[in-house]
Amino acid sequence: MQMQSEEFEITQEFVKEEEELTCDSLYLIKDAQDNSIIEAKKLLIDGQTTPYSSQFAHTAQINRHRGTLRCHQANINTLDGGEIHATTLHVAHAKSGAIYAQDVIIDSVEENVTVIASHSITVHNVHSTNNTFLIDYKQIPIILSKLAFIENDIKKLSKELDDAKRHNHSIIPQISKKIALLEKEKLAIVNASQTATITLNNTPSI
Repeated sequence: MQMQSEEFEITQEFVKEEEELTCDSLYLIKDAQDNSIIEAKKLLIDGQTTPYSSQFAHTAQINRHRGTLRCHQANINTLDGGEIHATTLHVAHAKSGAIYAQDVIIDSVEENVTVIASHSITVHNVHSTNNTFLIDYKQIPIILSKLAFIENDIKKLSKELDDAKRHNHSIIPQISKKIALLEKEKLAIVNASQTATITLNNTPSI
């Protein structure tokens, strides 16, 4: 995933301290400053996010990340003490920080990096033993939120199914199919650890 600056609805130099910005797509030339909040479907930051900044996006590409990012898909050049919650994530260089995601690929890891994933972790170069790599969906907030939504939807549909059994038999197959699909999605998340992988290449000697 490589985004170009001309693709974006809004281009600006900074998001200032304590500024809140919501838009469809944002190209930020320099920094997202402390206590700023960005919400965008598509986000490109050529500068950096500062430690007390927050970003919410569907897709994000950030040069240097030091804030807190929540997104579906992200491409980070340098993770420098920041925190990332994502579904799929690629990081070129992780100096320090924390990652909570479904699938993670990192080209190079230094130290004090924590990676917790629900399905896969791949690191091409590990330069220190002082890092944590773990498969555990129960420690990933974005996965727990997804499970909570699924459980809530199942409960609502189960009530609808009970009502349909009493009053409208014609919609029972439709509701039952929705419940079955949600149960399948839930089971896939819970059982992901059974096929999960951690691949660490070029690791240091202990």
